[in-house]
Amino acid sequence: MGYRVAKTNGRWHFVDPKGDPFYLRGVYAVGWDDSKAWTYQQYYGGGDDWKMRWADDTLLRLRAWGFNCIAQYSRWEVWSMPPHDTRPTAMPHLHAIRPAAYVMEQYGGSVPDLIANADSSYTNWRNASLPDPFNERFELEVERYFVEKRDDFFRFGDPKSPWLLGIVCDDADNLFGFGPGAQSPAPRVHPTITEIVAANKDSAAYKVMHAMSAQKARAFQYAFCKRYFSVVAAAVRKHVPGVLVFGPAAFNQWGGVSRPAVLNAAGEEFDVVQLCIGSRQAYDISVARVGDKPIVTWDTVVANPDSGIGGQNPVEVPQWPPTASSQAERGVVYSKRNALMRSLPNIAGSIWWSLGDHRGERMNFGLVNSNTNVPYGPFVDAVARSNAEPIPDGVRPLDDRWEMTYSLRPPRALSFDDEE
Repeated sequence: MGYRVAKTNGRWHFVDPKGDPFYLRGVYAVGWDDSKAWTYQQYYGGGDDWKMRWADDTLLRLRAWGFNCIAQYSRWEVWSMPPHDTRPTAMPHLHAIRPAAYVMEQYGGSVPDLIANADSSYTNWRNASLPDPFNERFELEVERYFVEKRDDFFRFGDPKSPWLLGIVCDDADNLFGFGPGAQSPAPRVHPTITEIVAANKDSAAYKVMHAMSAQKARAFQYAFCKRYFSVVAAAVRKHVPGVLVFGPAAFNQWGGVSRPAVLNAAGEEFDVVQLCIGSRQAYDISVARVGDKPIVTWDTVVANPDSGIGGQNPVEVPQWPPTASSQAERGVVYSKRNALMRSLPNIAGSIWWSLGDHRGERMNFGLVNSNTNVPYGPFVDAVARSNAEPIPDGVRPLDDRWEMTYSLRPPRALSFDDEE
């Protein structure tokens, strides 16, 4: 038996193949900045195997800091697959598939992109994408994604590895319209799926929406999400049987809360739902929409002024991502947020973005300085201490200063007659 999820004494948790429960603590994008690869190569002695020396060193570091999972977007050198699945540093890993991108015409598929094909009535952000799941080719293209092994993992990896914890179904960046709704004051709000489809009058999705015109828009949005999630999740279970199926990383972007139709459908189709959780209130609303399912959170804190990135912290209204003035304060923020997440019974784990900083976005996301591969000492010390703390039995009192503040309506009974 592989990895699974279970609920014990009112709390969701992961269970390893030996039957031991654990709280998942992962790290996204375990790799390096390609522009600095020569620095890493020199440090690890050059030669053909310097990448494997880096991988073993990095896995040892992550274990010492209390992490137990390599999340998606990571380099294959840290995956635990033959011949590296017996090394002492081996760690469970997640892999993300990307059918939302590869089924579309611009990536070699045959499914129209509803953003690229939207007419002039659509005035929102166009540097995004959204496939039409009602298109007659959609299910065939998802199947083709697996059969033709369009993902390198299925060509060169090992889907049967005992270290494969789960498959993540897509990235929310390729599912525009699935992000935060206007109910939560996120700095960047997605348009509704209905608004996007309404600008695609020749699409299959528009025909379905038109046929449902007597119903509320929420019902169509739910049908759209349900169709997409059910087809992709079924394909994963067919081609990679026995692994956990995770939802996209991650809903509730930008500190907001995704619309009810999105989270309703995600909770029905996935074993684990991935969410950004900015506060206890956002958690309560999300659980009301997702249902009683295990949640894994996407988390980060940045402190640009005291980092290899430099400059000022990003400013958003409301603020997302969370910020700090120094690496020491960043550690305090991490510890407070970590305590909040572990106190919430439906949260079965958290994944940190990311191992290194992101120079393109000029964000101090890293556990290590991307320029030098040197850890941010005061920060990772606090991370290690926080990750070593046991999961609390009850809700721990927290300093409200470290929670995001929302002006959200309280959780309520959900109905398709309730339209945003």
